[in-house]
Amino acid sequence: MYEIMNTDFMGGFVMTVKIGDAVREHRLRMGVTQEELAEALGVSSQAVSRWETAACCPDTETLPLLARCFGITIDELFGFQGDREEEIDRRKDDRNQEKVRRLRTDSGAVAADQ
Repeated sequence: MYEIMNTDFMGGFVMTVKIGDAVREHRLRMGVTQEELAEALGVSSQAVSRWETAACCPDTETLPLLARCFGITIDELFGFQGDREEEIDRRKDDRNQEKVRRLRTDSGAVAADQ
C-alpha cells in the first residue's frame, strides 16, 4: 500500500493519507469510469488503476487536475477537511497554554528573587 505520511516535528502529529482511496471514492461519487477520468486528466486508465490500488501515486502536476475534476480542494483530496483547521487550533491552544506556564514559572522565579 502506498501512503503519504505527513509528520510535524514540532507537535509530533502524524497523518496517513491514502490517495488511492480518495481517488476511487470521488471517482465513484461522480459516476465516472477509470477510463473517463484518465481521458479527462490526459493519463492512461492503467495510471488511474495504479493510483486506486496504491501501486503508485499521482504526480504533483496531476494533483490539482484531480482536485478540479472532482470539484474539491487539494486539501480535501488529501483528506484534510476540518481536521486541518482543528489541528491548527489545537496547536495554538497548546502553545498558548505553554506560554502561560512559562509566564507563571518565570513570575514565580522573579517573586522568589525579590
